[in-house]
Amino acid sequence: AALFVPSRESVLDVVRMERQMERLGVTHLTTTPTWFSHFNGRSPSLTGRTFILGGEVLRLEHIDNVLENNIVFNSYGPTETTVACAYHRVSPDDPALIPLGLPLPGYEVSVRRFGKRQPAGIPGEICVGGSGITPGYVSGGSLTGLPLQKDETSGASYYGTGDLGYFDQTGMIHFSGRQDRQVKLSGYRVELGEIESALRSIPGVTAATVLLDTTKKLTARLNATDDFSMEAFVTSSRSLLPPYMIPRSIILNGEMQKEKPEGEENLPGECGEILPMYEQVLGRTITPETDFFEAGGDSLGIMELYGLLREHWELTLEDLFVYPTPRALSVRMKKTESPDFRGLIQKIFSQGPALMEKHVSNPPYVFSPFEVTTLLITGATGFLGSYLVREFLEQTDAHLILGVRGSMETIYHRIRERLDFYFSAGFFDEYAHRITMVPMDLTQPYCGLSLNEFKHLSNSCDAVIHAAALVKHVGLLSGFMEVNVTGTQTLLQITDFNPDCFFLHISTASLGGSRESESNPYLVTKRMSEEIIFDSESRARCSICRVGNVVFESGTGRFQKNIHENAFYLFLKLMVESGFMFDYQGEILDFSFVDQVARGIRLLLQTAEFQGRDCTLLNSEHLSPSGFVSLMNRGRDRIRLLSPDDFLREIDSLSPESRNRFRLILENLVHFYPTPDPRFPLADPWLSALGAPFESVEVSHIERMLDYCRTTGFIGEIQ
Repeated sequence: AALFVPSRESVLDVVRMERQMERLGVTHLTTTPTWFSHFNGRSPSLTGRTFILGGEVLRLEHIDNVLENNIVFNSYGPTETTVACAYHRVSPDDPALIPLGLPLPGYEVSVRRFGKRQPAGIPGEICVGGSGITPGYVSGGSLTGLPLQKDETSGASYYGTGDLGYFDQTGMIHFSGRQDRQVKLSGYRVELGEIESALRSIPGVTAATVLLDTTKKLTARLNATDDFSMEAFVTSSRSLLPPYMIPRSIILNGEMQKEKPEGEENLPGECGEILPMYEQVLGRTITPETDFFEAGGDSLGIMELYGLLREHWELTLEDLFVYPTPRALSVRMKKTESPDFRGLIQKIFSQGPALMEKHVSNPPYVFSPFEVTTLLITGATGFLGSYLVREFLEQTDAHLILGVRGSMETIYHRIRERLDFYFSAGFFDEYAHRITMVPMDLTQPYCGLSLNEFKHLSNSCDAVIHAAALVKHVGLLSGFMEVNVTGTQTLLQITDFNPDCFFLHISTASLGGSRESESNPYLVTKRMSEEIIFDSESRARCSICRVGNVVFESGTGRFQKNIHENAFYLFLKLMVESGFMFDYQGEILDFSFVDQVARGIRLLLQTAEFQGRDCTLLNSEHLSPSGFVSLMNRGRDRIRLLSPDDFLREIDSLSPESRNRFRLILENLVHFYPTPDPRFPLADPWLSALGAPFESVEVSHIERMLDYCRTTGFIGEIQ
């Protein structure tokens, strides 16, 4: 086996880490529960891996998305026991707070109070003995021994960890907390008593108590004399303690004090204002020159920071990547007058129906079938891609070539897991004889294949459905350019080697019209990829299909696996959790059922007359937000419909986090609403002529969607 140590950039970006694990064939990963919770929150597609977590308390919620198809161990042990002295293989039946497990060979673990062993069920200090105990600490070339204790009966030495725990009846060790008030903060073990001791040494402080609140921020409660100076206290605390150990909040003689970061008065206005927002997200004190990512920020944190900053300044997500320090960003920001919820609502109200029915494509009176015997599909592990695979396997006799990034072993497991997840266990095995998997990297010349391999692939295909894309709305433009633009150029070379191959490019109906956000890297690069198709020498054999808002399967309510990245479902979740939405009758919500989108793409691909044409494929029977709420309520007032003024008053009463979420959702309604484009007429007449129009959204569809949301725990019951 080989050891892989990821770069700092990979550690900060869980998406990048997952890709590297796939590319390198990593089978085992060891990390902390905090980092892994970001990885788990993405519902990663990795399967058959072993994850070893330690250093912090492990909860079932940290691993619930990966547990079914992977092995997860909870490891326990302080540094003094050479890191790990107990292991536990996690089971779905474990309690929410995962047990620490059983001692490893060479270790003897006991639970003691005042040196005496405690029986099962009685808490005490977890103590470790055995050959795995380190001799001591090395400092300045000398060795300082551990503060070991002796067992009263055997005389054997053991080390008191400071952790509290107990044994259950099976001999399993469970964690209960710390007796020495040691906590984990910003990746460091912090002893609260050490902070209190340092604060008490500052002139004027007579007593100090430090607590870690539920948001992992330090608060100091101080008693002080009349000559106490807050300015001197801040200066002294910065000289006595590292930044991550300095309390963020100060309560002086019972009154909350607001501490200003050092030098804030001398900072440029914007820099001084945004610095606390960086610190809020990072959970530590920083300087104007601190790089967000070097200070521990990740992709989830950048979204949180973006939400806070967008309350007051005009900027894009890419700005935060290009200018990662507060000072660099501050000189490029433009102040907004206020979080303009009213303006967003006015934009939504001004949209009205898009009237896309004015732009329709009339089909010919007679269709000629286009027989597909071998079809290449990219993006087959995505939501729509998986349903395209099922559609062609169940409704045609075509052999499918699935081009997926990764090694052969990893893509086999990914495709198998994804198809069995969306459809049924055994689905992959039933159709495996009609599937060929090809490791492909669209960002590399010839998709990572040799020239001969690429030529052979090209000549093997009757048609290509290019459904792969980088679809996130966060990140540098260069990353989107690589996948969405360069990837399309590279794959389109298939038509150079095989001019008879039909190339169907899947794009998004979010493009077009004045509502498009030109600063969004996903939309910018999808438009550029369309231009590549327009300019292609094989244009007569290429088509672009802009698909709408792809939602759940119409018959089951099942939604995509990475649901937390979907703006529509975040909109749904926010409505359910807040219990209100503004009353608007404009039919702006698009419900393009994933199975019916896949069916429409298949039928168009199998129609010879469609080649060289472009279309918009979506469910044109839109719903208004009010109509959507009415279907969800099913006649009962679970979600309140408010006038714009009442809605704004409710928004004002929310926490900053909830306000940010609402603002992002409303911006999505403005920017990603399908807009008319005469170059991409609606495919409705074609689908009707082919006998496969979209279904109108009914109560039964919404009920199935909500049932699936509740079954998966994505939302709770609507009260």
